Order: sequence, then structure tokens, then C-alpha cells
Amino acid sequence: MTRARPRWRRRALVLGVLAAIAGGLAASIVLPAGADVSKTERWVTGSEKPDGGPRGTVIGGPREAREAAARAAQKLPLPAGGNFNGIRWEEAGGIFTDTDVAFVTQYNATCQWYRALKDGRELERAARMVQEAPGWPALRDTEPAAALVAAAREVLTGGSGPAAGALLEQCLAAHAREVTWAEQMGLAPST
Repeated sequence: MTRARPRWRRRALVLGVLAAIAGGLAASIVLPAGADVSKTERWVTGSEKPDGGPRGTVIGGPREAREAAARAAQKLPLPAGGNFNGIRWEEAGGIFTDTDVAFVTQYNATCQWYRALKDGRELERAARMVQEAPGWPALRDTEPAAALVAAAREVLTGGSGPAAGALLEQCLAAHAREVTWAEQMGLAPST
């Protein structure tokens, strides 16, 4: 029973963080039919990486994850006013790896670019970023990347079809939760 508890806690931890950035990251909502969501869950929860390689280097708990996310904000392209202050590392608790932080921040950055596109901010750059995001290192070759590619195709053709619409809906819901969390933490929320 003690072995099952850490696995459950790890799964709850990462899924909690993903919920904070993607409205539950219900990948099955926007993934193409037939996508293997259980494979994504195994990768996201740390028991498996798509390429079979190492899962990542442990960086520590919520404080270290928040610090790593702040460093990622200096490297990842974000719209004006973008940051990762609303990610609920503390609520998720537990231990994080550099791979966890990379995935969460890159997915969150993608959401920020979709919101910028919707709001008419930095339109050309936002359109370019939603096209590039599925190829970012932590997202590339994951099940969520398939959903991002489908959404990006819809944006490229000048519309917002079901994949882009579902992704944007998730991103908007996540942003509302992130604003509340950032404010509770005494941090500036992303725009």
C-alpha cells in the first residue's frame, strides 16, 4: 500500500499543476480521435517519457519549481505582461523535475499566446508563436503536442475551429484560476 500511495501522490501532483495551466489539461477533449491519453498520463506523471529516456533531474519542491519557472520566463517567449506566477506549484506540492517545469511552463506559455491572439495583442508574433509552440522541446512528440498542432492549423487558416476553440476555452479558464492564485501569493498575475 505504501508503494501505491507515492505513485498516486505523484500523479495527483502533476495533474494538479496541469489543471492550473490548462483547465484540467483534458487532452482527450482536443486530441485527435484515437489518441493514447494513457500514454500521455504515464509520461506526465513521471513513470514514462515518450522516447524512453530519463524522466528529468529533480529540482525540488514548490519553491524550487517556482524559481525554475521564473528562470524559464526569461528564456521562453511570452507576450507583454506574461509570467508564470499563477502556476499553483504550492497547491500541487511534492517534488518536481526539470522536465515537469519545462512541460508546464511551455504549455502555459502556449496558452498565454493563444489568449494574446484572442485579445488582439501582438497579433503577428502571437500567430507565429502558436505555430511554433508544438515544436518546443518539452512539448514536441507528446500527446498534447498533437492537440496544439491541430489548433495551430486552424489558426493558420484564419479561423478558430473546434481544436483551437477548445484549447482557448481551457486556457481562459486556467488563466482565471491563475490570476486568483498569483494574487493570493502576492504576485503579479500574467496579463
